[in-house]
Amino acid sequence: MKKTLSIGLVLALVCGVTEAEQICQTNEGLLGAHYRLVNSQVNTAKNEQSTKGKTIKLSSLWRKNQKVLSVNGEQSTTWFKLSNGSVQKTAHFDHFKRSIEYQAKPMSDERWQQIRHLIPNNKKQSLTFSGSQLKGCYQQESYQWENEESNLHGKLLWNADLNLVTELTLKQGKQQSHWQLEKIEQDEEIIEAEFAQRASYQATDFADIGDNESDPFLIKMINLGFIEHSSSGIYNTRGENMAIEHNH
Repeated sequence: MKKTLSIGLVLALVCGVTEAEQICQTNEGLLGAHYRLVNSQVNTAKNEQSTKGKTIKLSSLWRKNQKVLSVNGEQSTTWFKLSNGSVQKTAHFDHFKRSIEYQAKPMSDERWQQIRHLIPNNKKQSLTFSGSQLKGCYQQESYQWENEESNLHGKLLWNADLNLVTELTLKQGKQQSHWQLEKIEQDEEIIEAEFAQRASYQATDFADIGDNESDPFLIKMINLGFIEHSSSGIYNTRGENMAIEHNH
């Protein structure tokens, strides 16, 4: 009986270590991050969040080495950084299973960090650091900033091990945007499937759109203004990019 209990205890400890190792993976180049974005109005007098006008959106960010996939609703974008430093963008329309490929172009480090991390390093470094603590496996850093001129206030919780936004609150006037990380995905097969799904879509080179004017899909996307526009990073409720604003 004692021998059986000992074997059982050893197995339990081994399984516990294995599980901990899986949870504590810190490969920031291979992950998926699921976010919940809530836009709402704030009663500035009482500093209370109102349910009136509240909108909830789900989005996700995926990394696979030098590839980044951002998903927002039925639109997604793959960014691939080439060895020469240029970045190739492919816009996906998931509902139609179609893609538009754009020519690779040089990109600044700041812009690439914005795509890969949602907030570039120079923006984060310009914020007021308010402390750090270990939560689970990860070192979490806290930042805050205020801009009285634009009436913008914000708080950021940053995963320093994965270079990932954990939580972000932006307040500007009566408008508030709150980003919350809900899940980190580190299963390589699941991550690969997200990229493979978009790679299977019928793709059209942006330079060839003029030669495919009879394509109903392309006509519709051009008329709706979706072909050339693709967002990435942190945006407020008015669609303004907050990640690269340098005022603080």
